[in-house]
Amino acid sequence: MRFLFMPILLTFLIGLALQEYMETSIFSNRQLLVSILLFAWCLKSIVSYNSIKIILLSSVLDDIKRAIYKKTYFKIFNLIFKVSLIQLLCFSSALSTNYLSGSQHLKFSDLTGFVICFIGLFIEMLSEKELKNYSLNKTKVVESGLWSISRNPNLIGMFLFFFGIQVIALNAISAFWSIFGFFLTGLIIFKNLIPSMENALMDKFPDYSEYSKRVPKLVRFK
Repeated sequence: MRFLFMPILLTFLIGLALQEYMETSIFSNRQLLVSILLFAWCLKSIVSYNSIKIILLSSVLDDIKRAIYKKTYFKIFNLIFKVSLIQLLCFSSALSTNYLSGSQHLKFSDLTGFVICFIGLFIEMLSEKELKNYSLNKTKVVESGLWSISRNPNLIGMFLFFFGIQVIALNAISAFWSIFGFFLTGLIIFKNLIPSMENALMDKFPDYSEYSKRVPKLVRFK
């Protein structure tokens, strides 16, 4: 569970190693920029997102356990393949910059994407730090800091990170196909993760209902 996103990181590292070994092309600045951003995000995911990983994989893990018990190995392979395919699609914008990165020099939109990624990563880390500092009191909802502005600041930060990667990816060659992966990521965050997280918190904290009336699901603009 801890290393859910590590296969994506390994895929990028192996791709970079093969590119260097086979000397197929030189590394572009855009490719290196996205690889560094992805490396930082994947490393951060090792020590965070535990509840999110559980939501994403709980039903799949239950199906795998049943398949192992029944020794239906084809179903096990099918489930693992399904999870891997969804991961690749969600990271398709990053993949497009790794293999068809486009021009060598960075453009203004690349720097804009980097700033968006940095802001998203900062929001994620700050909201998780606030949550960790408040975790000693597990009977009340966190209502300070970013959690007083949004009920899901960490997921908003995650969305901004992927949005920034997509902005950078638009400068790659024929990268418009990767927009599908970005929309899939947004769909998972807003239609799956946020409702599931809020339902779990509603069951865990009696005062979450009142908190949800005071603080918006996404962000307060006033």
